Parts: sequence; C-alpha cells; structure tokens
Amino acid sequence: MGSILALIILLFIPIGCMAQECRVDQDRVQIAENNDPGYVVTTIHTDPDYTMIVFDNIEWFEIKGTELLLKKSLDYENQTTLDVALHCRRNDATVKITRVYVTVLNVNDNPPMFQKSTYDFNVLEDTKVNTAIGEAIEAQDLDLDTIFYVLTGPDQAAADHFRLTAINNPVILVNQPLDYDKYNYIQLILTARDTQSETATPSYTATATINIKILDVDNKPPQFLPCRNLGDICLNDGYTTKVTRTEKVTGALVLNPAPLYAIDGDTGINAAIVYSIVNGNTGGIFDVERVSGNITMTKAADTLGIVLLQIMAAQVDDGRKYALTTVQIDVVEKNNNPPTFEKKNYLGTIQAQSAIGTFVTDSSSPNKPLRVFAADEDFADKLNPYITYVIQGGPGFTVSRDGYITNNALFDSPATITFSVRARDTTTGEEDFTDVEVEITPSVPTTTVSTTTSTTPGQGTTTTTTSGSGTTTTTTPGTGTTTTTTPGTGETGPGGDGYTATDMAALGATLGVLLALCLVGLGFLIHKQYGDQIRNRMSKSSGDDLGGSEDRTEQLIDDDDDADDNPDPGLVEVMPASISYDVDNSISKDPFVTDYLVLGAAAANLFANENPSNSPHAEKPEEGFDPDDKKEVKSILTKEFKDDPGYKSVWFREDASPEVVVIEGVEEGEADDGETEEGYNQEDDDDDDEDQLSPNFLEMNNDSNNFSQL
Repeated sequence: MGSILALIILLFIPIGCMAQECRVDQDRVQIAENNDPGYVVTTIHTDPDYTMIVFDNIEWFEIKGTELLLKKSLDYENQTTLDVALHCRRNDATVKITRVYVTVLNVNDNPPMFQKSTYDFNVLEDTKVNTAIGEAIEAQDLDLDTIFYVLTGPDQAAADHFRLTAINNPVILVNQPLDYDKYNYIQLILTARDTQSETATPSYTATATINIKILDVDNKPPQFLPCRNLGDICLNDGYTTKVTRTEKVTGALVLNPAPLYAIDGDTGINAAIVYSIVNGNTGGIFDVERVSGNITMTKAADTLGIVLLQIMAAQVDDGRKYALTTVQIDVVEKNNNPPTFEKKNYLGTIQAQSAIGTFVTDSSSPNKPLRVFAADEDFADKLNPYITYVIQGGPGFTVSRDGYITNNALFDSPATITFSVRARDTTTGEEDFTDVEVEITPSVPTTTVSTTTSTTPGQGTTTTTTSGSGTTTTTTPGTGTTTTTTPGTGETGPGGDGYTATDMAALGATLGVLLALCLVGLGFLIHKQYGDQIRNRMSKSSGDDLGGSEDRTEQLIDDDDDADDNPDPGLVEVMPASISYDVDNSISKDPFVTDYLVLGAAAANLFANENPSNSPHAEKPEEGFDPDDKKEVKSILTKEFKDDPGYKSVWFREDASPEVVVIEGVEEGEADDGETEEGYNQEDDDDDDEDQLSPNFLEMNNDSNNFSQL
C-alpha cells in the first residue's frame, strides 16, 4: 500500500510542476494585411504565480488578459513576417521564453500604376503593318499581380489602326495602313487591370494616354482645287471663262468656279508648285504665270470658238509628281444687244389626244410648226447659238433649243393653255420673256378615203368628197367621169394622230439609204455589162486626139467629108457642135462643153452602134466598098499596124494600151524619108519599142490642147 502511494506521488509531482509555467495556443500564426488594430494573434495560458509579458516588438503587440493582440494593421508590401518574444515570469524572474511568429498574408489592395500618365509617338504614314511604334508601356502593381492590358481610343475607327502585341504584352503595333490625309493624329487609351475579369472583386485598374502623330510622306502628286474626293484621288472638273474676239484682256482672266490653283497632294509637306501650258495654245494667244498660275493673254483672239488649254501643275522638287486640268475659253463676239423675242405673244394650236412629241402649229399658218425666236442684233443673221429656251409655268409642253414647241403630255379635251418662254444668253446671262397661248382643239376622227370611179358618156365629170366635216361635190361637164370619195378608217388628216417630224426623218433616211443602194447596184451592173466597150471606145477617141498636126486636121476634115458621102455606122461623130477650126486649121474646143459631156455622148452612141459580134475592135466594111477602088474610104480603127504611106490609122494592140501612129503621106515626086512629124511615135518591129508604148491612156486624153473625138 505504501509503495503504491509513493508511485502516485512520483507521477503527479512533474505534472504539478508543469502546471506552474506559461504557454500559448499557437506559436505560428498567419494574418492578412490590413487588419484592424486589436486583432487577436493567439491565446496565452499562465499558472498561478506566473505571468507573461511582451519582451520585444512592443509597438506591434500587447497582452490583454489571456490574449496576445496586434496594436496596428499589417502591410504586406512593407512587412511580410513579424515575430514577438513572450517571457513567462515568476517572482519577477523569467522562467521561460515563448516566441510567436506571424506571417503577413498579401491582399489585393493596390491598383497597377504606369510610370507616366502620357506617352507620345511620331509615326511615318508609310510605316508597314505589324511594325512596333516603341517599347512596351508596362504598369507596375505592388501586389505583384499579373496585369492585363486593353487598347482603346475616343475615335475607335482611328484606334483600330493600332493594336497590342498581346493581352499581357503592352507593345503597340501598326494594325492598318496609315494615311496622313485621313488621320494625322490619333489618341489611344491604354488600360491596365490587375484581374483578368472586369467583374472580379477586388479589381483595380490604371490608364495611360497614348498620343500618336502621323508624319506625312511625299507619295502623292499635286491636285487642283476645288476637287471632288473620290477615295484616294481628288478630281478637278476644270475651269471656264470667256473672252471677246479682237479684244485683249488686261491682267489675269477670271476663271470659274475659282482661280487656277493647285496644292501638293501631301499637305503635310506642301511642296512648291509651278504651272505650265502643255497643249491647246494654238497661236500662242494665252500664257500662264509659272508661280501664281494666273492665265493672261499675249494678244487678242481673232477666231470665234472654244480654246481648250491643258494646264500642268508639278512639284518644284520632283517634276514626276504632277497633275493636269483643262481651262475652256469661249471666244465670243462683243455683246452690245440682249436677246429679244420677235413677238411678245405667240399663238398656237394642237388637237386633243395628240401623241406626245407632236409639234404645236402656228395659228397664223396651220401648216407650219410654232417657233419662238429671240433675235440678237450682235449677229449678222440675228441667230445667237448661245441662246437657250425654257418654258415657265406651262405643264405639258417642252421647247427645243431651236424654239419649236411640242407636247409632253396628253390633253383629253379642248382648252387654252398660256405659259411663258424664257430666252437666255448663256454667255452673258441676259434674258428675255414672251407669252405663248396654245389652244387645244377637238380631235378629228381618223378616216380612210376610198374612191370609186364610174364613167357615163356625155355626162361630164362629177367628184364627190365626203369627210368628217361634210361632203363636197364637183362636176366637170364633157368628160364622162364621176369620182366619189367616202369616209373609211386609217388615213390620218391634220390634227389626228399624225406622223411626227422624227417619224418622217426616219422614213426619209430609210428611203435615202435604199436609193443609194439601188444606184450602186445599177452602176455595178453597167460596169460589168459595158465596161470593156466604153474603155475601148474612149481609147479610140484618145488615139484620134494625139494627132494634133495640120495634116491630122486636114485628115479629120477629109474623113468628115467621106463620112458624109459614105456613112459608116462604126464611126461615131461626137458633139460636132463642140468642135471648131481656127484660122490656122487647128482644132479648138468649145469652152462651154466639158470633156465629161463629150465622153457621155460617146458612150451613148457606143451602145446605139454596138456590133452584133460584140467585138469592139472588129473592122467593118463600109457600105459600097469596092475592092478594086483604090480611093475607098478606109476605117482608121484597126487592130493591125499598117505601114501604108498616106494611110492614117488608130490601131490597138490587144496586150497593151492604145497608141496613135500617123504614117506621113508621100507626095508625088517626094521620097519617103521614114521620118514622122514631131510629137508622133514610131513603131519598130523590136519588142522593146513595143514595151515603151504609153501605158497611160487617161494622161494623153487629159491633154489640155487636145479634145477626145471618136
């Protein structure tokens, strides 16, 4: 029993000794930053007669009762760990030391921050896509969070020209081709967020402004102003002005719609421009000042019409960059008189139900279309080509440039329509007005007239005409003929649905084309049928013409006498009235009869006397020919060359153009010396001489001193 008690005492004595010391629930604690002051770090326990005190870091910790407390908030960004020594004391003596360790937990309590609030960049407009414009623009976060970036801008269309390399890489790249003339300055907003989701809590952001200045590059030619923007180009429609004939303008011409002016297409560079006239300055009447572009006159224009100058504007530093425009200059007569209508009131008529485009007829002359005309005394014929006509207050009618009035609407019933017509000189702006009154008359029914003729001997002639307006009967005695006309359907009378001027013009043009085709075909058939005969007859005529000597004249006279005695149908006398003989027996031609008339008559006689054999070269014996008679009349037309003294002939080779050879006669007692008169051709048996015969019949026939005769 005593041993058991001793054992119990031995077991409980250590426990009792331990119970007299100090202890804490946790010696390692994790506390989030930004805690409130008085935060409980841990709970402490002390036995009787023992106390626990804070030995160090008394600015951070304190003991109240049985709790170890924080005296102020922790900040992870400044301090990540904290510890404190607790002394356990008894009778003012430290019997034990306990250390408590505090780990500060990070909390997202800081937004990201950029080093600067504004960043500026200069970028050339020809910078290629995907090129970086600078270094990365990063934001810093004290919480060391991952930062996510977004690029936007006040003008999203402009901001789309740039993009970020990645959502976590804030390097800005060119996203679209740049154009200085479209955007020369772009502002971007770069946003940094410490959470990926915008809705996360907590979530902090920071922003920076990105200013990008686009720099112009010299890559566009000049452009004339004003101009119409057509995307990549600006198109100028040209300039106009007018000058008076025979008058020189002093100083620069006033152009419309504005003075001649061009600028560099690269407005950011604005290179200097020079001007020149490259085309249209016939006669050097106009000049352009090289720097200002003012167009002046060097002298007065002497011809009416339009002068179209082509002007070039080029960069001084690069002539390959240029632009062209036109300046239209109207040269007009001096204006001393305004246009004036010949009448102050015009009267016209048109039937109801008339087709659109029908002319209004003149009331004073129903067969003529109504025409308004404004005369201009500045023109010799009073016709100013620059006058235009416009109808005012007259619905249903239009007026042509020549002043003719037509309807452009249908009128159902009779009425009277009054309107005004304005004549305006487009070169001076001067105007005049006249009134037009058009009476809409009832329409006349369309009728077709059929005619029946009966004859009664001895009764005379009776003509009866019936139309929509009544019947007219006319009788002529003694002829025995009666004509009756009754109404039908289909013929268009005046005022009905008549043909317009356009219809008649189309019909006339068609008939004209058909007539021309018929004439061409007829000419072709005549050429095919009679072409050879006409040429042969004309060749013979040319042969006669070549013999121009006195002997030839006498021979022609003798032949004419022989022809009277022994008419030869193969020989044709052409236009005898056109031939006369001078005192020296030379042949002269009537100046009032042309070669063409003679040739035409020859062709007519040719067809009248055509040989049945259809051989134009065949010789035909004359009537009454006697083989034994040595003085018979011989034809001067032959295919064979006859070397017969005293015989004159026109002969034709079948393989060559015609030539005329005159064999001189031999008088009694004279020897033939073989010579021919000057101007005549000789013929040898040599082939070379034959080849040298004149191939051009027409040239011989056109000799001004010879007249073609058959």
